[in-house]
Amino acid sequence: MKRRTGIRVWDPFIRLFHWTLALAFFAAYFTEGEPEWLHVTAGYLIAALLAVRLIWGFVGSEHARFTDFVRSPVTGLHYLRDEFAGRARRYL
Repeated sequence: MKRRTGIRVWDPFIRLFHWTLALAFFAAYFTEGEPEWLHVTAGYLIAALLAVRLIWGFVGSEHARFTDFVRSPVTGLHYLRDEFAGRARRYL
């Protein structure tokens, strides 16, 4: 059997969060309200997942924290401002 040599960046919570979010989204999207209980439950699950992820972004593992993102939120907001003004830096 081959041994994995890769480094896992995302912790188990983030992996579970992403897959559960995707499944809940598709459940809500494809049910289109029928059965209503499934559609509503999927929507509440999505809201709960996003709330927990927001908290995990501040207290979670090193790579799950928002401070570990490649660019800070302020840098992202400045980029959006410059993009709307037509003077954003271009990256190849």
